[in-house]
Amino acid sequence: MGALSQPPPTRSVFYFKAQYLHVGSLIVDTYFISRFILLAVMCLIFLGCLFLLLIHHLMEPVYAKPLHSS
Repeated sequence: MGALSQPPPTRSVFYFKAQYLHVGSLIVDTYFISRFILLAVMCLIFLGCLFLLLIHHLMEPVYAKPLHSS
């Protein structure tokens, strides 16, 4: 019969660690601070809308009374 098939060569863990530590393949999150600023702004907008909705809800049952004619 034919020769036994060999498993594909595997790379060691050290190869992947060395590749990760290489400066060219390092991934840096440059949008990190901007993301938190955007999150803070969105929280402020949400809280402001919630406050306005609460004010609207509290002011809704206030109606003007009709004037009595004498």
